[in-house]
Amino acid sequence: MGLFKPNVEILAEKRDVKGLIKALLYHKKDYLVVRREAAEALVKIGLPAVKPLIAVLKDKDWDLRKVAAEALGEIGDSLAVKPLIAALKDKDRDVHYNATVALGKIGDSRAAEPLIAALKDKNSDARRYAAIALGEIGDSLAVKPLIAALKDKDLEVHCAAAVALGKIGDKQAVKPLIATFKDEDREVRREASIALGKIGDSRAVKTLIAALKDYRDVRCAAAEALGKIRDSQAVKPLIAVLEDENRDVRREAAGALDKLGWKPDMSEEGAFYWIAKTGYWEKCVKIGAPAVKPLIAALKDKNDYVRREAAIALGKIGDKRAVKPLMDAFKYEDWHVHPAAAEALGKIGAPAVKPLTAALKDKNDYVRGEAAKALGKIEDSRVVEPLIAALKDKDWDVRKAAANGLICIYKSGKISDVDKNSILACRSSISEEHHDSPASGSSSHSDVGIDIDFSY
Repeated sequence: MGLFKPNVEILAEKRDVKGLIKALLYHKKDYLVVRREAAEALVKIGLPAVKPLIAVLKDKDWDLRKVAAEALGEIGDSLAVKPLIAALKDKDRDVHYNATVALGKIGDSRAAEPLIAALKDKNSDARRYAAIALGEIGDSLAVKPLIAALKDKDLEVHCAAAVALGKIGDKQAVKPLIATFKDEDREVRREASIALGKIGDSRAVKTLIAALKDYRDVRCAAAEALGKIRDSQAVKPLIAVLEDENRDVRREAAGALDKLGWKPDMSEEGAFYWIAKTGYWEKCVKIGAPAVKPLIAALKDKNDYVRREAAIALGKIGDKRAVKPLMDAFKYEDWHVHPAAAEALGKIGAPAVKPLTAALKDKNDYVRGEAAKALGKIEDSRVVEPLIAALKDKDWDVRKAAANGLICIYKSGKISDVDKNSILACRSSISEEHHDSPASGSSSHSDVGIDIDFSY
């Protein structure tokens, strides 16, 4: 035991198993830290540490037994199976749990029967750990007991049994797992979906297709499972799911369609597919007009990245149907979506002039500024007068955006002489030095001038 704190680092470097076992037994200051470090070192040493750790399984200290059981599981040598089976009867629950987990990690079928017996333990945690370990071991002997555990009153045991059956992959479990979809708890249905996907039996297809209308997590799991089963019945339902409101569900549906060998075409369906894949926005641009409706739908997505990229793609396509939805996108208080929508409207051009002009009167300074930027990119005489009026806006950023827009329009050379003269008449106000300070002797605020060089 020793009076001094053992130097675990040096013992580990020397691969001193005896010394590290003694370090496990250390019980003075910081002993828990020392034990943990010693256990980790013994795990790294591996096989030479197995027998000494087995001996520790009989120590009077429950914490030592617990640490030894965990370490033996990490090492994973079959020599520890019988001692760990014996440890399943340990009076301390933590030792029991660690022994159960360790047996699962080792994966020796000799542990199947004792763990099956543990599925009937009074303690729900013991039943859950036993189910998990049986799934890791993968012995078919556990299939029927695990099917019975699907009816366990404890939700976590039920879910653990479903996970285990999926790992074992025995088709006896298909019908019982399908039956669990009547359960009120969505976590149970999600785990059953995952398990059915791993088993890969087409009898589950109809149930999983129905689950595509369940809660988000269940929809994700069901879509992924259908991709693993690869039954052609699932193609049309999965295509429909490409329009799901949730980004993760759409992505799983697209991935499942990939596994089923489905290929997107230049249609709306194809656009929904590329939106679901995310990161493939240029594919939508290439599709063109048929992609407009799917991209407009994406403007209402909960994810700001999706909304922004959809706006950018709509701008590149340039279809006037996107004008109103892009204007609506200004309503999102998101610094990423606003400029993308404005830029897109600027690219669409003439059809966007009227709504953008109206946006110059919005209460929100940022919206007015983005509207001014967009109008400044449209080579249309109708934008000149509204932008000139915006030079008197109370907000400097709005005035600056209007000024830059007018200068760009002027330099484009694509406007009439009348419009050119109107812009030139504003030259002094555009170039006036900017002042932003409280007005002297009052509580009002002085914000005048734009301070932009207007040379030509």
